[in-house]
Parts: sequence; structure tokens; C-alpha cells
Amino acid sequence: PRAMPQPDFRSPAPASLSGLPPSPSERPRTGEASAEDVRRAAPSLLGVRRDPPSLPSRRDFLTAVPSRRAPGDDYWIRVHRRAMACRFEITLASGDAASVPAARAALNEIDRLEDQLSVFRDTSAISDLNRRAAREAVVVDRDLADLLIDCRELAGATGGAFDITSTPLSRCWGFLARDGRVPSPEAIDKARALVGFDAVCLAGIDGARPTVRFERPGIELNLGAIGKGYALDRVARDLR
Repeated sequence: PRAMPQPDFRSPAPASLSGLPPSPSERPRTGEASAEDVRRAAPSLLGVRRDPPSLPSRRDFLTAVPSRRAPGDDYWIRVHRRAMACRFEITLASGDAASVPAARAALNEIDRLEDQLSVFRDTSAISDLNRRAAREAVVVDRDLADLLIDCRELAGATGGAFDITSTPLSRCWGFLARDGRVPSPEAIDKARALVGFDAVCLAGIDGARPTVRFERPGIELNLGAIGKGYALDRVARDLR
């Protein structure tokens, strides 16, 4: 085999590799390294390994202060309110900032619907129905009548699995007072005897004064399973 020439380590290094900056008149030629090249390559030449930059820890990430956006950047505007035991939020793009008053008006409508539909408001239309409808026919407004018609159709389509007259069962299990418990079989049977949409009579639903009457005492309506979705549908309709 041919002998390979060995480098002569005794020969002085060129000025451009000595670590001294080249003179202004001296410019690196092709194949030569500048002082800046040597500075960047020094760690690897000396056997020093550069570790990649470390990622921020979870704590650093969560506690970081966000940078300020430039005035022209896009951003989200969130208009929200607590109602019906949950958070309702309308999200607008920054270009739709002029619609913030409309978003607030929509949330006002949700507040109005809660006042009308909640069993936890003594002055609501539903609470009034629960107090009076077993004794007399109670006049309700057109929107509430339409909602009750939808509930009746859902009860029929699901074979009674969806039933807004289940309030006695909710009370029996402690759900209304947020005090859950396991009732006795006798208490469950007693509550079930008071449940059934077939005992809710809707009359005059095609006229200007629809009425609701319960055919037996103990019936109570609770729109908790449909009220939030109904409110969202109403707000979406109004915003369009």
C-alpha cells in the first residue's frame, strides 16, 4: 500500500488560523478559514460539545408573561356571562369589534330566558306553571308554548327517555338541592307515579293564548335538559 503523507505539525499555522485577526489588507482566499470561522468551530476542534438550548419547563411556560400585541395584530374578543349554572360566551374576531354591543344584547336575552324558564326562580313562568297548572289552565306566551310542544315531541320520539316532568325524581335523588342520595325503593316508586308528559295538556296552541294544564297533581316541569340549547338557538337566530 502507498504511504500517505503525514502533516507536519511543526510548521507554523497560517495567520488566519492562529487566532489573530487578519490585517485589513488580508482577505481569506477560497479554502482558507477566517478568524470568525475559527471562533465558531473552536468548541468542536477542542472536543467541546454544544448542548442544544433547553426547552422551558412547564412552570416557566405557565407563568410566562405574554408579549404585547402590535396594534394591527388580529385577536379574539370574548364576551361572556354566567347564566343557567354555566358560562355563555360569544367570540368575535378583532375585525368584528363593532358587534360587541350585539353580543351583550344576546347575553341579555339569555338572562331573560333564564328568568322565564328556571325552576330556581320563584317568579319564572315555569315555577308559576308548577304552582297553578294542576288547578287551572295557565296562559303562556307563544315562545314557551312552542318549546313545550318540542318537548312533547321529544318525549314521544324517545319513548319517555326525555321527559321534562321528571322533577319529582330529581328531588327524590337530591339533585335539585345538590345533595345527592340513594332513595328507598318506596320513595322512587312514589316519585315515578308523578312523572309523565302524558299528564301535560297543551290547549289553544294554534291561537294567540295557548294554555297549559296538568291532569293530575304533583306534576312539575323542569327545562334543565333543554333550556341551554334552546337559549343558544334563540341567540343564534337573533344574531343572524
